[in-house]
Amino acid sequence: MVSLDKIIQDFLIERYYFPAKGKRPPSFPYGFFEKGVAELSLSFTSDRGSLTKNYFNQKELRSGYIAYFLLVNALKIPPLLRQAPADSWPDTKEPIKILDLGSGPGTGLLGSLLFFTKASIHYTAVDQNSAILEEARLLHQKLSPHFPLPSKFRSVKTDLEREPLPAFLHHDRYDLILMVNTLNEIFHPEKRRNMLIRLLNHHLTPQGKILIVEPALRKTTLELMELHDALLSSENPQNIPITIAPCTHQRLCPMLKENRRDWCHTYIEWEPTEMIEEFDQRIGIRKDYLKCSYLILAGSDRDGWRGSGARPSGTGEHGWAEPETGPVPSWRVVSSLMRSNGKSEVVLCGEESAKSGQLLHTERLDRDRSPMNTPFDRLKRGYIVEMEAIKRVEKETPLKIIS
Repeated sequence: MVSLDKIIQDFLIERYYFPAKGKRPPSFPYGFFEKGVAELSLSFTSDRGSLTKNYFNQKELRSGYIAYFLLVNALKIPPLLRQAPADSWPDTKEPIKILDLGSGPGTGLLGSLLFFTKASIHYTAVDQNSAILEEARLLHQKLSPHFPLPSKFRSVKTDLEREPLPAFLHHDRYDLILMVNTLNEIFHPEKRRNMLIRLLNHHLTPQGKILIVEPALRKTTLELMELHDALLSSENPQNIPITIAPCTHQRLCPMLKENRRDWCHTYIEWEPTEMIEEFDQRIGIRKDYLKCSYLILAGSDRDGWRGSGARPSGTGEHGWAEPETGPVPSWRVVSSLMRSNGKSEVVLCGEESAKSGQLLHTERLDRDRSPMNTPFDRLKRGYIVEMEAIKRVEKETPLKIIS
């Protein structure tokens, strides 16, 4: 398969740099797209305060997004989708139906093509900007020949802020609904909650899932955490989703209960492409990791979903069965590994911390490092580990990284 850099570069040159017939530039004209990338980068890291709603109407910003942020955001999608159990996806003999709400130029399309490599895709892009939907359509034409299985594309123009779930959905159901950097543009929390409840109840297949990805900013992430708790606090059990990830439990967020200084986000390890590295050097960006906050949700269809997490049963807090975690609890690492003089510390979130409303702050003294607990040295934000609920790891404490 041709490199993604090459596909995107060819697309940008044809659409923006040299659309008329003539000679192709000898190398990719980074300087031509650099200003748009720099302006978007500044806006995205300051809570989008300086961006107008229709910023994609500006060619400079539209092309800047495709040059840099399309690939950066699309590459977050496959590792996040791998958080769901492999056997929880539909049979790949049938097309995977995907709805991308707030699609932009097709970020979810590219991420889905990279993840569903053994299934064809029927992809629906939804955005309020007609110019960016046209870019998504043309980009699909450019991408599809380079992937092994055919894919279908359609687009719908609508304003999700004013019409959260317009009539075009009818009774359609999808195997995957994507919302990548979309919720932060729908400003009213109640609208977000109501939209998700309707999607979960009426527009997912039995094995369908919703993936919400947000910037790893404090404000946007706290809003996502609050949305998670609002959904789990519903008085109607049918409106309570299954949380597949990042939570390892079906309870309210203990990080929100403990304090509002921290926010639950993750780092995704990656190898930047040459094009991304070049823009990074020119603009002064440093992307050692892909950062984001996210939620993967499934509906409360207790007969259809085949995931390996907790099931709704009418028992336990919010109507959920207790998860079968086995003899050793599992935990999500929700901090970086903090090293200080003579010890290391990490913060964990799991079933026990959700019950108590307090995260588990665990430390290990350097003198207690042993073959039993050496995985402690490799812990990173986002990892899932098996370990007893203890505040101090001793020499004899077993610890296992499971993902």
